[in-house]
Amino acid sequence: VSINWTLITVRILENMTELSLGPAAAFSVLVVVIVFVVILLISGLLRRFRAVGAVEVTSILGG
Repeated sequence: VSINWTLITVRILENMTELSLGPAAAFSVLVVVIVFVVILLISGLLRRFRAVGAVEVTSILGG
């Protein structure tokens, strides 16, 4: 993004092109964990603010 900051996806691509697959895999797992945590937080917030009498969502996929 700037001289002092880089996006983690750019770092993953840099590691892949340099054949540093270990760090690339670690960064990829970190991205997946961050996305999963954000989805859980949003799900919790939506569950908290749902309307009275609304159908309870039992899974993250909406089922």
